[in-house]
Amino acid sequence: MEYSFSAIIHDPVANEKVDGFGLGFKRRGTWWAVENLNGDSGLFDAEVENAIKSLRLWFEQTGLPAWHPPRREGFYRFLVVRKSMASQRLLFNLVTSSEGLASFPTAAFVDAMTERFGDRLQGILHTINDDKGERVEARAGDSTCIFGEPFVTERLHGLDFDVEMASFFQTNPASAERLYEEALKEAIESLDGDSDDGKLIMDLFCGTGTIAQLLARASGRRIIGVDIVEQAIIDAKKSESTLLNRPSSTRKKVLQKMASQMLSFSPPMSENSFWNTPNTKGKFRPSYWILLGQASHPKPCAKSFDLVLSASFMFLVIPQRRRATS
Repeated sequence: MEYSFSAIIHDPVANEKVDGFGLGFKRRGTWWAVENLNGDSGLFDAEVENAIKSLRLWFEQTGLPAWHPPRREGFYRFLVVRKSMASQRLLFNLVTSSEGLASFPTAAFVDAMTERFGDRLQGILHTINDDKGERVEARAGDSTCIFGEPFVTERLHGLDFDVEMASFFQTNPASAERLYEEALKEAIESLDGDSDDGKLIMDLFCGTGTIAQLLARASGRRIIGVDIVEQAIIDAKKSESTLLNRPSSTRKKVLQKMASQMLSFSPPMSENSFWNTPNTKGKFRPSYWILLGQASHPKPCAKSFDLVLSASFMFLVIPQRRRATS
């Protein structure tokens, strides 16, 4: 969940904008004004949202200003929270500019957070973002873990996934388990009775590798996951090392090249081709898998890899495994 700071506050009672120190949600239809959050909105974690008001007062008392979007100046910009549905633990990311950074009381901030959230606090990041645009991710700048661990751990179908702030993960793991169960069932039915010699399964836009690792466990096939977010692949590699209790020395490979070409990637289709891609240019694409290349058809396989390896995506390679049995 993302909460914004702003020096411009929308007063919902007077229905007007006032100067002040705001922390909450952006006012609908504006990019510069926030409505202060003073309690649980029902959209996220009640404990977190009930603490936002006291946190806002703490930030204001440091004397450092909230970001002023039209003027593009100030210190506090965003407070982002990621919650593990498996453990209920919390990962925070405080995003600020570098303006006044030397005056920010880091140790006191950590103390204030641990006092409010106790054992639920998994970690705190501090990201420096001097970009003029209204976005959490900085094109340039540092993100430092100032307390605890820079990830939370989620669980799907018995597998643990360490998920960092920048990595994509399903926001509703319970529903994702149902969805993945059906997707895996369809994929396994398509693979059953089909020789895996010389064949490769690719998961494009794989995120933290949830589907890839679940399919690897169920099918024993070799899989390559591809994603533009480097941290997602790093997280996937960490999680993959625990799959089937294999050691972290299990053979994996990460490659990075250029991103724009990957968006136009169009592999040769066959009766065993499955898609797992997001919406592209407003057009819906169903969530399936892509199964590419086989020894008897080397040219399509080679053509596909030429395109993949010329794109700026990160790769997760899951080696072939012994198929899981019930």
